Amino acid sequence: MSYEANPYRAIIASADPRAMTMLESLAGGHHAWTVVNSCPNAVFALDAATRYEPDLVLMTDEMPGLSGADAVPELHRLVPKTEVILIALGHSTDHLRRDARVFDAVSIHRSGRVVQALDALAHFLDHPADGRPERRNRDRRQIQDWSKVWRERRSELRRSSDLREAG
Repeated sequence: MSYEANPYRAIIASADPRAMTMLESLAGGHHAWTVVNSCPNAVFALDAATRYEPDLVLMTDEMPGLSGADAVPELHRLVPKTEVILIALGHSTDHLRRDARVFDAVSIHRSGRVVQALDALAHFLDHPADGRPERRNRDRRQIQDWSKVWRERRSELRRSSDLREAG
């Protein structure tokens, strides 16, 4: 399915009214997305997701009761094809990036990153054969092969000490 023919459907969930307004304007104003429902908490978002079967649930993490991050496993159980973008109301998104079922985690203070995440998800839905995009902001320490790094550093140190001895 391509968004040119039919925009992808999104549900927005946030207990913060300012965040809700901002996310509605970003997603609603995006060429690939249409907002089908807005929910004041994660429980209502789960109910709306089963009713509308959206392509995206865009929700803030900090909500009373069930948080956005805690709702992700249940959301994927109810509607497995729905993608999730979690929004942190603070600046740090490290605590939201741990769940592989989350398409992306973005701070609300960086609205440009929210739009980039919406673009990336629309591209992924248009071209699923391209595969899921790598999370650019993932902590590289988690995916770095440190044995390779140390081998390279040791060989560089040996070369530099050999050059000093020869010179």
